[in-house]
Amino acid sequence: MNRRDITGIALAVLAFTSTVAVWQLRQRERPPEFVGPPRADYTLDQFSLVALDDNGRAAFGATGPLLTRDPYSHELDLIEPHLRIDRQDGGYWTARAERGWVDAQGEQLRLSDKVVVDGHEGDGRRHARLETELLRLFPEQRQARSEEFVTISQANSILRGRGLEADLEQRRMRVLSEVNIRHVPKSR
Repeated sequence: MNRRDITGIALAVLAFTSTVAVWQLRQRERPPEFVGPPRADYTLDQFSLVALDDNGRAAFGATGPLLTRDPYSHELDLIEPHLRIDRQDGGYWTARAERGWVDAQGEQLRLSDKVVVDGHEGDGRRHARLETELLRLFPEQRQARSEEFVTISQANSILRGRGLEADLEQRRMRVLSEVNIRHVPKSR
C-alpha cells in the first residue's frame, strides 16, 4: 500500500466521520403538532339572543341549549334552536329544529333535522305549520326557502311537495314541484 492509497482511505474515513458528526449535531426537527378541528372562541349554554337588523329592529330571537361561534368564520352553530320571527301585523312565526347555523353577518339561518315552523296570529292562534328537513331563513327579508320535501298543514288541508319559497310577512308559501294536496272538509 502506497502513500496515495493511505491518503485516500484517510480522506474517505474523514469524510464519513464528518458526515456522521454533522448528521448527529443537526437540530432535530420536531414532529408537527396535532391540530384538530378548530375550537369555538366561545360557547353559550342555555342561550337566549336577539339579533337586530340594520335599523336596530329585532330580526329574530333564538333560544336553545348550546351555541358555539367559529373563531375564523364567525359563524354560529346552534343545537336545538327555537326561533321567533315577528311580523309587522302582530303575528309571528316560531321555528324549531335539531340543528341550526347562522352566517357571520346574521343574514341567513339554516335549520336542519326535523324542522317545524308554526305561523301564529297576533292573538297566538296557530294558522299554519310547515315541516321539512332543511330550511333556509332570511329574517331581515322575512323569507324562507327549501329544496327538500315540505309539508304544510293549514286548517283542514295538507299540502306536500318539493321545494318552497315563502314570504313570512305576507303569509304566502309556494311549493315548487311534486305537489300533492289533501283537503278534508269540516264535519257538520
